[in-house]
Amino acid sequence: MQIQYTLQLAELTFDAILKVFNRKKTFLRFLRSMGVKENVLLGFDPNETKREFLERLFPKMQDTDNGKKAILKMAIELAEFKDFPDLKGFEDSKQKIDSANEAVSKLNQCISEQHKKDTDEKEKARLIENARQRAEEIKKARTNLD
Repeated sequence: MQIQYTLQLAELTFDAILKVFNRKKTFLRFLRSMGVKENVLLGFDPNETKREFLERLFPKMQDTDNGKKAILKMAIELAEFKDFPDLKGFEDSKQKIDSANEAVSKLNQCISEQHKKDTDEKEKARLIENARQRAEEIKKARTNLD
C-alpha cells in the first residue's frame, strides 16, 4: 500500500524531523538523502534554526508533487527510526530521545491508520463485488427456471 500525502502526515513529519535531528550537519545530511536539492540546502543560513529553515522549506515542498513525494519519503524513513544516535551525548539526551520516540510513534500511528483505512476500503470493495456477483448468479438462476 502506498501512503498518501496529507496535511497531518506533513505536520507529523515536520515535527519528527525537528525532534530526531539535533545537529545541523545530520539534519542537512538527512534532507539531502531525501532528495532536497543542494541549492535549497545552501540557502540554510548558519544563524537560522532548523525550525526556521523547515518553516521556509515545507510550504514550498507542499506546493509541488515532487515536494510532496519527498515529504512522503521522509515520513516513511523517519517512521523506521528506532535509535537516535544524533541525540546522544547531551545533558538532556533522555528527554530528547523520549520526545523523538513520541514523534516517530505519532508518525507511525498516522501511517498505520492510512493502511487500515486502505485495507477497510479494499475489503468493502471486495464484499460489494461478491454481493454483485451473487446477485448476478441469482438472476441467472431465476432466468433459467423461467
